[in-house]
Amino acid sequence: MKNILMVLLLASLGLASTAYADTEISATSTATPTIGTIVFQIDGETSFPQGQLGNTALQGWGPEISGGYRFPQNITLSLETGYVGLGFKGNQFNTTWDMLPILLKGQYNFSSGYIQPYVFLGAGLALNFQSSTFAGTAYTASEVDFLEEAGLGISFSLIEQIYLFIQTKIEIDNTSSHYAPDQPTVLIPVDVGLVMSVN
Repeated sequence: MKNILMVLLLASLGLASTAYADTEISATSTATPTIGTIVFQIDGETSFPQGQLGNTALQGWGPEISGGYRFPQNITLSLETGYVGLGFKGNQFNTTWDMLPILLKGQYNFSSGYIQPYVFLGAGLALNFQSSTFAGTAYTASEVDFLEEAGLGISFSLIEQIYLFIQTKIEIDNTSSHYAPDQPTVLIPVDVGLVMSVN
């Protein structure tokens, strides 16, 4: 009888320890959940015009900045703006072509480690401005057009919560025939910059 009681006691202790271990594992797994972060991005951009505009315009330069929120599923939604200015080859008319984008952008990172490849899509507005001078007279034109972009990139961890990234994309600026030689105007930018996250 004593032996049977000992066996039952040991068995119950084993079940209790197993239940405690399961509870501890469950508590550990939920104690540190993956959380989202606020992200800021800043970069410098060089932009290559395509089509007829590419035959006459030089590559453009400018900054970009964005802010948004990265969800635990590695999806980031952000608002992006910036500036790109193009000069013209020869430029006998002192012509400039400027574009200010305002975009809502969605990005998906394929990992959350030290190296993070990603893809993104964006849509919004392009504030287009151009000016030229001929025989001492200045001519200007401007319009607001629908803008889409799609691209891919890769980021590398520098220090905790700061990443260096390089990306390329295609921007489709739906300009009118009164404003630009191409409908739409297509740009291929290359961007290099930093991403900072704040928990």
